[in-house]
Amino acid sequence: MEENIIREILSNNPSNNMRSYIWDKDNLKKIINILLSVKNEETKCAYIYGDRHVGKTTFGNIIKYINNNNKVTGFLKENIDKEIESIYFDFYISNEVRTNSKKIENIIKSINKDLQEVAVGKYKSKIYEIIDTVNITAKSSNCMEIGVSVKFRFREDYAINIIKVLDDAYKKDKDGLIIIIDNFSSICDIENSGRFIKEFLEYIIGKNYQNLLLVLIGNITSLNVIKNEVTQICKDTIIHIKPLNLDQVKNYFKKYLNNCNKKTNCFEDICLKLYQYTSGYPLYLKKYLREIHQLRNMEIKKDNFLKATDIYVKEVEQEIEYIICRLERKEVIILKAIILEFNGNVENINLLNKKIKFYYSSKREVEKYLQKLNNKGLIHLSFWSTKILNELIYKTLDRRLREDEF
Repeated sequence: MEENIIREILSNNPSNNMRSYIWDKDNLKKIINILLSVKNEETKCAYIYGDRHVGKTTFGNIIKYINNNNKVTGFLKENIDKEIESIYFDFYISNEVRTNSKKIENIIKSINKDLQEVAVGKYKSKIYEIIDTVNITAKSSNCMEIGVSVKFRFREDYAINIIKVLDDAYKKDKDGLIIIIDNFSSICDIENSGRFIKEFLEYIIGKNYQNLLLVLIGNITSLNVIKNEVTQICKDTIIHIKPLNLDQVKNYFKKYLNNCNKKTNCFEDICLKLYQYTSGYPLYLKKYLREIHQLRNMEIKKDNFLKATDIYVKEVEQEIEYIICRLERKEVIILKAIILEFNGNVENINLLNKKIKFYYSSKREVEKYLQKLNNKGLIHLSFWSTKILNELIYKTLDRRLREDEF
């Protein structure tokens, strides 16, 4: 059954944002089974976790896509015979700066705008109630600056208002509900999230809701916090999203590099290069794919396309060298920018107010320095597995001595 559903998803042309993740069929099958499990009239919890940029949110979007797309929902009606509603909350919105101002009230306005955009149909009024409550909560924060460590806590106002949405959903005579909470791990008060989830699930069970699936998307830290609480209450499913392996990368690029001459191992060489550069992270694979698309559009003849593709792979290294030469300086602003971009934590904005100077003489020193940043909570080492970033850092910061200041 799962294979038929996967083919149906592919044939209905999901967004390009999803397509690079479709090749992880094992996890896709798990997600399909999660959806099918809604018919068992039990409350279930699924947790999707993995590194940043590995595709957790996209798998959540696949759940929404399968459940809400008219072309694909035939299998749900056939196999579940129930009308299932899905609602999506993104807690990352509550921790991200979406405005040039650092004032809390402006961040909340941005949150409101995002919530209004994700509000759907008859749930708009209930979601607006959440917005009002968040506004009241934020005003008590005295407009702290971002660098002072802003915290949006998992307090009762989250639980109460989410439950209001659930109550309203069941009043609308729905047969079941899927609630997706994305970026669950971005909540600063994560140590209390286990208690929140436990109370939340106990409330749901006490209300005798049927056919409810709670999907949490986050990292391994928040999984460890909530897992014991969840397993005591309901059946849970853990899905670990990993980067694509070399075979999956080959499958992904097969249709785009199908003109390669197998005798010269062109296809194998290019896929290996792309895998080495990206470590199998779909976000980076997509970026390379866009470049290859441009090359294909420019080069009509097969031989020219092959030549251009080969040149492109070689020019990637030259481009890196160019960036390195341009950014080589004693105060390495690039590292601070990369930390901010890849960690995505607003508290790290205070790095911009500090001078970081460091030099080192070996890759071992690089590893030690990154480990130090990791221990301080400024980065997660898993983000640095992509070789292109490792090389960028190493070559940019290469000096005889190493010194750092905080």
